[in-house]
Amino acid sequence: RKPLAVCEHLGGIIIAASIEAKKWGIKTGTPVWEARKIYPKIILTKTHPERYRFYTARFLKVFEDYTDRIEKYSIDEAFLDLTKSCNIRGYKDRILQKLDPWEEAARVIKEIKVRMKTEVGDWITCSAGVSYSKLVAKIASDLQKPDGLVVVRPEDKHLLYDKLKLTDIPGIGFRMEKRLNDLGIKTLIDLRDYSRNKLVEQFGVQGFHLYNMGQLQGSWKEGFN
Repeated sequence: RKPLAVCEHLGGIIIAASIEAKKWGIKTGTPVWEARKIYPKIILTKTHPERYRFYTARFLKVFEDYTDRIEKYSIDEAFLDLTKSCNIRGYKDRILQKLDPWEEAARVIKEIKVRMKTEVGDWITCSAGVSYSKLVAKIASDLQKPDGLVVVRPEDKHLLYDKLKLTDIPGIGFRMEKRLNDLGIKTLIDLRDYSRNKLVEQFGVQGFHLYNMGQLQGSWKEGFN
């Protein structure tokens, strides 16, 4: 399978990239010229907006059966707040029945994944991440592609530091990685331990976000609408 990406026009940006393209560092938002520089033989295909909207509406309809807290992030990606879905029986009942909300969340996602194939399209693969914030959930969703499911509990976030590169963090591309490398920040652990004040001196307001990324704190794009 060859790296493939979708773009509106050849002078624009990548709006969707295949798993093979992502392995080369070509992501959503990468300029087409940069994608071609990274992998000259990348296959570029035009958009089909009507088709995308049709299937996006179908998978959002599935999500609505589980929560009204949905944030559409792109044509093929969304964040779901499943807190209520995983606490339907109430706190006391969960304690008495020894129900684990993280396991319940995973059960809900597995059910959604089955429905995606039966109600959206049998060729559909759906990678999901379950965690305490949008940032870590998004990171987790990229750990087992395609069609994976990864749960990262708050007490397990430290395990990510040895697994992730800087560019595995949403919002850190190759250009930002180079700027961080120039400061001596080579790994996610380096970013975690770097002075917040120095990051702010170098990057302004963005420095606060970089610091939080290093702590695996906060959420991707901050909260639901």
